[in-house]
Amino acid sequence: MILSVRSLRRASASALLATVVTFALPAVAVAGLVTVGSLGAAARTAFPEPVDTAFWVSERRGGGSAGLPHAGLVKIVRLRGCAEPGPQGQTPLTQIHFQTLAPGAGGNVTIKLTTGPFNVPICGRGASAATVTSFVPLDLCAAKGDYVAFNVEGGFGPGFPTGVSYEDFGHAAGAVTDSFTGAGQTNNGATITATPHPGVRLLMAVVLGTGSAARVCR
Repeated sequence: MILSVRSLRRASASALLATVVTFALPAVAVAGLVTVGSLGAAARTAFPEPVDTAFWVSERRGGGSAGLPHAGLVKIVRLRGCAEPGPQGQTPLTQIHFQTLAPGAGGNVTIKLTTGPFNVPICGRGASAATVTSFVPLDLCAAKGDYVAFNVEGGFGPGFPTGVSYEDFGHAAGAVTDSFTGAGQTNNGATITATPHPGVRLLMAVVLGTGSAARVCR
């Protein structure tokens, strides 16, 4: 797998470096900014897959759609958790992306935009399941009702026969996290079918800029 080539092909929204922080900000709305999603407590669950996989929260805890309440610009994505090393200490693939998804019929979604590559921290190497990492994408526009997805490249390889365990999920009654796995099938323009994971929440929060804070998306 040549990551640099795949990343350039998939990326339609540039990315800046992430900054690791060890606290979570509350979900609040201020002038032009809305925080959507929840970071919960420490991550407790992973869904390793050997190839490209997208994850997104489709239903909030307690029920109700987890689609964005407004159109706007995704300014910050905060993700709790880390990537687990292999059983012999092998370094996991840490490169990830974020995407905007447009909901369709029958649980299908269409991938609209994909960020450039970011890197998640490695568990036990300065990070833990409680660590929160903040990522700042550029020009990641979304429509009202869209989902924001966490996209991984699987990481199949020595020490990772079923892919890397990204510990970024927790349990939440009533929440549903959807996923789709397919090698080379999570690129922009692809329509994918969700596999639901009831009672699971992707521990991710999105700061959405609206109005004047989203001029690039008008």
